[in-house]
Amino acid sequence: MSTEKNKFALRITPETQKLVKDLCPRDNCQSQNEFIDKASRFYAGYLSAKDAVEVLPPALVQP
Repeated sequence: MSTEKNKFALRITPETQKLVKDLCPRDNCQSQNEFIDKASRFYAGYLSAKDAVEVLPPALVQP
């Protein structure tokens, strides 16, 4: 994983920001940035897995 970081504006609701602040320690994150980065990667993986349904065997896809 690259150590280079890009800075950009991010707008979130106060409720989402409170959620991030409250959950950072539970995930051992050192900053809100780290938490949001990890959450973004997790969600991207989730979406990618949904796309993989078309190529995975049915036994792996069934709930």
